[in-house]
Amino acid sequence: APQPGEVRRKPRITFKLEMPRQACGAIVTAIPKQMVPRLQGLVLEGTAEGHIAVSVDIEAPRGYEQDLDIDMRLCRPTQFGNADVPRLQTDFVQEIVEKGVPIGVSVGPGTWHYRSLNRIPKYVQLGALFTEDHSFYQHSGFRPPLIRRAVIMNLEGGRYVYGGSTITQQLVKNLFLSREKTLTRKLEEAIVVWLLERTLTKDRILELYLNCIEYGPSIYGIENAARAYFGHHVEELDALEMAFLMGLKPYPWAGWQQFERGGVKAWWHKRLSKILIGMQRSGWITQEQLDAAAAVNWEPTFLTSPDRPAPVRAPPAGDDGALPAMPSDEDAPAKPRPGADEPAAPKPNPFNFLDENDRPAGEPP
Repeated sequence: APQPGEVRRKPRITFKLEMPRQACGAIVTAIPKQMVPRLQGLVLEGTAEGHIAVSVDIEAPRGYEQDLDIDMRLCRPTQFGNADVPRLQTDFVQEIVEKGVPIGVSVGPGTWHYRSLNRIPKYVQLGALFTEDHSFYQHSGFRPPLIRRAVIMNLEGGRYVYGGSTITQQLVKNLFLSREKTLTRKLEEAIVVWLLERTLTKDRILELYLNCIEYGPSIYGIENAARAYFGHHVEELDALEMAFLMGLKPYPWAGWQQFERGGVKAWWHKRLSKILIGMQRSGWITQEQLDAAAAVNWEPTFLTSPDRPAPVRAPPAGDDGALPAMPSDEDAPAKPRPGADEPAAPKPNPFNFLDENDRPAGEPP
């Protein structure tokens, strides 16, 4: 026991788990149902094995070590149950729920504001990868280096400051999970991510991600975000506007505060310049796009900006074939835009473009 006046040292934690090869179904059924309600009805075939080993000195988090190796390549879902991942291959519509309360906003391919991937400029797609998940097209849903970084940052901060989530994990959180941060929810997340990566193409995951994540209060989806912040379609976003929208995560409300004040603070100038300089060095935007952003001192022009110029052209008609596709999408036919969903109830936020009456002139029904 510590002596009077002695400071108790924080512990060193070591954890190891060995999982010999066994039936995948047995792994799921071994988890108490009350702990993982979103996995009820899930049936797996095949076998899996693996091990997990972590070690960390709480006094020195940067020495954190991990060895994560779970091999589920031989597992196959035969029934999805509550984790209805195949639904994401359809023109579904899902209402957003925040803190257990529906907010009158819907996302999904069945909503009129959804944009297929070949309507979203390539540099917007690449901006999502640059800011969130560089190796999205290479990993299988998880990035151990991001997990390690998250553990270190959260321990050093003494609170939750970084999630370390891939694009697939973020999509799962938005469409399947509530926002509590518990070990059981992380377990549900891991299994649904695995199901998602087995069921959907990477292009579909990225498309859903851009169209379903939050960009501000009651603002979900890249098209709604482009209109709310900048007053035009996603097809018209310039590189600086793209960097702002992609830089909103994980705190979109902080970005909305910049919008309300009509300009960004110095911290945002640094963030936007870092994103765009890095993308240019990677060949993901052109030198001309970078120069244009630098010429305005990394200051995007919001709808609320005091020096915003008057619009000079009508909104685009939205020709799907006029925009570049991701390399793996070049041979995919353009997907027709689904019909409109039901109008949402009026919201305090004046930029809730889910209301059919708020459409700009020229927007197809």
